[in-house]
Amino acid sequence: MINSLSLPGYQLVDSDEQNEDIHFRLEAPTPVACEGCCVQGEFVRFGKRDVPYRDLPIHGKRVTLWVVRRRYTCRACKTTFRPQLPEMVDGFRMTLRLHEYVEKEAFNHPYAYVADTTGLDEKTVRDIFNARAEFLGRWHRFETPRILGIDEL
Repeated sequence: MINSLSLPGYQLVDSDEQNEDIHFRLEAPTPVACEGCCVQGEFVRFGKRDVPYRDLPIHGKRVTLWVVRRRYTCRACKTTFRPQLPEMVDGFRMTLRLHEYVEKEAFNHPYAYVADTTGLDEKTVRDIFNARAEFLGRWHRFETPRILGIDEL
């Protein structure tokens, strides 16, 4: 299948369209080296699991990416690891582009609207907004007047 999702490195395996949702099954990219000892080619597959990630809506439908996450065992350092996924935010189980979209949309629309259009929970939208607002608040310098004049009492 052609990867029409614009996620480099991922292989599109299957897709399923329902009434309000679109589901894609993706194969995660294979790591180059062990994340613990950085040795190349000394790891073997140790299991897999389908993990749901959310993506930007397509044609007004919520998108779920079922990513096949594999575990690997390194023969050099004898550790088991699950490689980091590019273009994904693991803490929220969504793509990076959806995370950025929610950051921007939560400033302009109610949390419930953003949550409904993207298929996320309202608390997740609120947490993303609060983290972004806190980050912007640290760098923004609020200008307060030194003298406040009151006219026409």
